[in-house]
Amino acid sequence: MSPSSKESSINLGDKNELFILAIHNSPDVIWVKDLNSKYLMVNTSYLKFYNKSEDEIIGKVDSDIFSKELSELFLKSDKEVLQRQETTVLYFNTEHLNETKNIMTIKSPLFGAEGKIIGILGNSRDVTQSEKLNKELEESNAILNMIFEHAPDPIFVKDLNGIYTNVNRAFADFHGLTVRSAQGKTDNDLFDSEIAEKFLIEDKRIIDTGRVEVSEVTLFVDKKLRTTSVTKGPIFSKNYKPMGIMGIVHDITYNKQVAAKLIESQKMDSIGNLAGGIAHDLNNTLSGVMGYASLILTQESLDENKVYLEKIINASKRAAKLIDRLQTFTKKHVDQLISVDLNSIISDTYALINPSIQAKLKINLDLDSDLMELDGDPTQISQVVMNLLFNAIDSIEGQGKISISTTMASLADLDSYIMKSPNIKPGEFVKLTINDTGKGIPEELMDKIFEPFFTTKIDGTVKGNGLGLTIVYNVVTNHGGVIDVKSEINEGTTFDVYFPIGNLVTDEKILTMKAQEKLNLGLVLIVEDEEDVRILLGRMLTILGYTSISATNGLEGVAIFEERHNEIDLVFLDMVMPEMDGKDTFLQMKLIDSDVKVIISSGYTREKFSEILDLGISAILEKPYSINELSETINSVLR
Repeated sequence: MSPSSKESSINLGDKNELFILAIHNSPDVIWVKDLNSKYLMVNTSYLKFYNKSEDEIIGKVDSDIFSKELSELFLKSDKEVLQRQETTVLYFNTEHLNETKNIMTIKSPLFGAEGKIIGILGNSRDVTQSEKLNKELEESNAILNMIFEHAPDPIFVKDLNGIYTNVNRAFADFHGLTVRSAQGKTDNDLFDSEIAEKFLIEDKRIIDTGRVEVSEVTLFVDKKLRTTSVTKGPIFSKNYKPMGIMGIVHDITYNKQVAAKLIESQKMDSIGNLAGGIAHDLNNTLSGVMGYASLILTQESLDENKVYLEKIINASKRAAKLIDRLQTFTKKHVDQLISVDLNSIISDTYALINPSIQAKLKINLDLDSDLMELDGDPTQISQVVMNLLFNAIDSIEGQGKISISTTMASLADLDSYIMKSPNIKPGEFVKLTINDTGKGIPEELMDKIFEPFFTTKIDGTVKGNGLGLTIVYNVVTNHGGVIDVKSEINEGTTFDVYFPIGNLVTDEKILTMKAQEKLNLGLVLIVEDEEDVRILLGRMLTILGYTSISATNGLEGVAIFEERHNEIDLVFLDMVMPEMDGKDTFLQMKLIDSDVKVIISSGYTREKFSEILDLGISAILEKPYSINELSETINSVLR
């Protein structure tokens, strides 16, 4: 029935007429069949879609209209609706205007006034576009899932409760788990308490600030120490509410090793620049030693000899201090953070290189006396200061001036583009500024100055071997800091370096106060094969108020510890001993008492014991040491 004959006489109060009008104006294809699947009614959209008239449809069955394949499909679904007396959904393809269309048809039983089925109601819709979008979405999701699953780096998703809801295969392999068993776990299940607590604090900060953060974590993987970089960011719902955190873990152990080699290589290059100045100072100091010694040989008065001896001692101390500076510079670095006074490092570095600076260069120091300490490796921080100084010196031809200053800075003081760095976290910063009046750096080279081995031609405006600024960048980044560089041609260059204030500052001040108040008395076990060292250490401990017992080798030390470990507060352990070396002795003691506190005392340098440090040694005290150094070390362990 066509709506055209009804439209002029329709009664808007007649619900049936309104219903028929709605059906015929619907964009969906709507039809009604009787119990024999003959068409009783079709709407306008049906006629337009199939390009048919009512006479070609009404009273006909599907086999009169459609292909055999489609008509059989339609008839089968009609019978299912009538037999089951419930709605069914049918999908099929048909040709429309020379295009293949995906059609979705919903068929429902049509009930009469008495509640009996009198026919079938159908509603068809063109879902070609939505099907296409769904297919594209499925393909896109499949690609994303493939990337997620097969990515070489561990990837994870956590909810707001810190539960891992999704992880990839690399993450599961990293922790020795399956993907299924890794899901549902928390950081407390996967890491030790210290790292789990660190991640918890980071996750809360990321959710609160909505910022992406990058942190460095050192872990044991397959019994090997690995350094990883973890990038984490918030996940938001459609209404921009935080849902959780997504993170990617990248193994940077190799990068760290390469950076360490670069540092060592650059140190040797820098030593050449320092050699002239060090030789000058050392020769002057030794001249004083030899001169005063010669005077003693010519004098008979003990009083005069005493004065000369004091001069010799003072000159020797100056020589020792100079040598100590060089040793600090040349020894291999250890990734152990302590509280660092940046002003002291600048002063020491300036004193070290000042003799090698030409008289035409003037260096001004403006160091903030209220500067807070930072957490860092003093050797590496010295490298930053020294490399930036050499960079400034090399940039000046003829007369020039270099300014070195320090001050405190807050997050608001940083340029906006620096604040966007994922390496920056809220808090206060120690700011180091080194400015020179050199030729400056061309704008086109600014993005390359931190690249390894980058340098310009001999006639360029940037000098160097290509490693110094790379090392500066690596060290500053590894300390959680950032660098800002500004330069103008023929005006000069300014490097602003920002180091974050750390937690060790407060801890060390508290430790110093406690050490000044009093020491914790207790029983100390000395395990040392050298008799003179055992006796000397025992006497020093007695003076400090401790009781000591001794063992001449590792086997004897383990036996004593096993018998009296409940009484022993601290163990002093030599590394090189007969019978059982220091490492095996320590491991045996840990089996007896996992909380044993052990101080390694050895004539070797600290980097010799990097492996045992990772096993839980409390402290290292390098020989020779004074009674004050001994007291401070013990107090730091037993505090």
